[in-house]
Amino acid sequence: MIFLLLPEIRPDLLKQLKKDKKILIGLGHPAHFHLFKNLIHSLPEKDVLVVISNKDILKVLLEENNIKYELLAEYGNKQNPFSKMIKLVRTTSKLLRITIKYKPEILIGCLSQIAWVGFLTRKRTLFFAEDDFAYTSIQCRITYPFVTNVLTAEEVNVGPFEKKQIKYPAYHKLAYLHPEVFQKNPSVLDKYLIKTPYFIVRIVSLSAHHDTNIQGVTEPMLDAIIEELSKHGRVILSNEKKLSDRYQKFQQPIEVSDMHQLMSQSKGIVSDSQSMTVEACMLGIPNIRINSFKGKISVLNNLETNYHLTKSYSTSEFNIQNLDFILTADIIEFDKNRKRLLKDKIYPIPFYLKQIEKL
Repeated sequence: MIFLLLPEIRPDLLKQLKKDKKILIGLGHPAHFHLFKNLIHSLPEKDVLVVISNKDILKVLLEENNIKYELLAEYGNKQNPFSKMIKLVRTTSKLLRITIKYKPEILIGCLSQIAWVGFLTRKRTLFFAEDDFAYTSIQCRITYPFVTNVLTAEEVNVGPFEKKQIKYPAYHKLAYLHPEVFQKNPSVLDKYLIKTPYFIVRIVSLSAHHDTNIQGVTEPMLDAIIEELSKHGRVILSNEKKLSDRYQKFQQPIEVSDMHQLMSQSKGIVSDSQSMTVEACMLGIPNIRINSFKGKISVLNNLETNYHLTKSYSTSEFNIQNLDFILTADIIEFDKNRKRLLKDKIYPIPFYLKQIEKL
């Protein structure tokens, strides 16, 4: 249990929250930490229990921010369907025991297990989603029938579960990258002896269930990207999946808490990551995304066609000339587009608090 305060939350909102309402928050990915960190810090005089199914650097992020947690499971190397099913059964059973002991009034988060345990214990649940039903249909079909509500950005399509959907005019990434809570800090560059201009290239593992048969950036493509970007500045490579040893000279150890600062001061970002693409848009940094999900994700489609903050290419159609979107970008125009987005959207943490109180 943790008792934390966040100064920027308005006192009138905090007064609306019942002092004795316990909340259990379920996280399963580093992106979930960023989504909920300011919410966790905005719950004074409340008991909050964070439970995690650990993936990548999730534990590191929580520990760096002094947030206590209970571990449901490690990510594990075995990702075949049988192993995943066994893991779901075990983690759900453990979460059920934790919930019975802790007795929260509500369960919130991004883990399917909170939906099932909430249903079994008759607790109200709020599931945070940012992907369309068509993109994550398996998880949606086994999760949404059991939740009280699904909270999403306006663009997200939840398929047949629209009656449970709560839409809001923002994106999950604005919970931690909105100007209310994020400002550039140039001293971070000095910490790593980084001088501008530089580019960030992010390669993810694409190992989730909805990433089956999805292609991202291949090593031959990565070679060409690095060669071209290196003509215009330094290249910093960040990768989830294992790459050949020849890329080591582009990899620099970066504390996870500093990555958004490096993104915000970069000249451009190339990735096959949905999450980093949306983050780059929130920061107003020119970026391109290369993977098989082109045109298939509503949030990213809106950021590309309405706000012109990103450009997507399928793996099969990408060519090196596509990097011109970054290399010839008008930074002033990008900043205008970002400001237009921020004018249209809200800082979502107060909205989250209101929805929690309504449960």
